[in-house]
Amino acid sequence: MEQTPIISNPAFRFTVGAVCVWFAATIAIVFALVVYNNKATANPAPIPTNDFVFASEFEVVGAHILPTSSNALLKLGGFYIPVKFSFDTDPDVSISSLEIGEITDVNGKSYNDFTNRQDHQAINSALVAYIKEGQ
Repeated sequence: MEQTPIISNPAFRFTVGAVCVWFAATIAIVFALVVYNNKATANPAPIPTNDFVFASEFEVVGAHILPTSSNALLKLGGFYIPVKFSFDTDPDVSISSLEIGEITDVNGKSYNDFTNRQDHQAINSALVAYIKEGQ
């Protein structure tokens, strides 16, 4: 049995036209992958942040309003938040200082202060509305 080299083997004919077609197809696939990759990375997805803002609804359960300093108990969900505050009534009612006490749940278990700046603004708004309602 005579062996023929690969160049003269009729099963493997590498003509110039076949090589050009394979070369063009390879170039087209590489080009398509590069374009797709650039398009995918051109507008990356936004990175989510941990700044979750939820609307807190504070309810003033009770308050002892004095001319200089006052105490109040606010309820947020299942938590009671005692606060000491002072307010001004010159042009309009505004809270000048706010001190948050020991936060407890409805069963009396203590929690660390978990309020943030938005909560403090909501507490101030709830206290102002309570003071205006009482005037």
